[in-house]
Amino acid sequence: MAHIQEIGPELWTVKHPFSMAGLRLGTTTTVVRHEEELMVISPGPFKETQWKEVEALGRVSLLVAPNKMHHLFLSDAQDRYPEARTLVAPGLLEKRPDLKGAVELPQSLIEWGLQQRLLGGLPDLKETVFWHSPSRTLICTDLVFNFSSHPHFATRCFLCLNGANGSFGPTRVLKHLFLKDRELLAADLEEIVKWPIENIVLGHGDNVIGDGRAKMESAFGWLTRAR
Repeated sequence: MAHIQEIGPELWTVKHPFSMAGLRLGTTTTVVRHEEELMVISPGPFKETQWKEVEALGRVSLLVAPNKMHHLFLSDAQDRYPEARTLVAPGLLEKRPDLKGAVELPQSLIEWGLQQRLLGGLPDLKETVFWHSPSRTLICTDLVFNFSSHPHFATRCFLCLNGANGSFGPTRVLKHLFLKDRELLAADLEEIVKWPIENIVLGHGDNVIGDGRAKMESAFGWLTRAR
C-alpha cells in the first residue's frame, strides 16, 4: 500500500498534497480500525486509488472533523459513505450547516481505543486531540507542525517566519493568533502528557515515531512551566 503508512496496531495515516494561498503544506488523514469498522479523521483530497486502499482495511463507518479548520473535504467523504456517522468540532456546524447529520464532539470513542481532549484556550480552532492506546499514538491536527525543511521556497519562507521550519511544535500563528487563554491550554496539555505517548501524527508535516511524550513536553515547556 504505497499511499498508506501504518503507524501501529489498528492505526494508519494518508499524506495528501494540499496547497492554500500558494503554500504547499500538505494535509494528513488518520484511519483508525475497530474490528472491521474504520474511523476516518480529517478526510483529505483522496484519489480513488487511496480510497480503495483504505477500503481494503475495513468498512468506513465514522468520519471526524477534529477542529474548525479541517473540514474542506468532509462533505466529499459523506457523499462516498452516506451510512457513516459524522462527528465535528464544536461550533463547526455554524459554519457548515450542509454537513448532513453531523454531531459535535466530544462523543465516547472508548470502543475505538481512543481517549480525547478538547483543547481549551483556542476558541477559533476548537481542536480535539486523541490518544490511541493500541498504538500509543497522539493524534493532533493543527496543535503542532513537524517539518524538517521544505523544497518549495515560498512555503519554506512561510514556515521559517512561522517558527515551524526544522522543528516540532506549535506555530507562531497558533501561539499568537489562535491562543486566547494560556491557562486553559496549559492545563489540558498537562493532562495530555500524562498519556504514555510514543508516536504523534499531525495535520501538517512528518509523523513522529518514538519519544512522543518527551517531544510534547519540550515543545510546550514555555507554556506549562509558566503555570
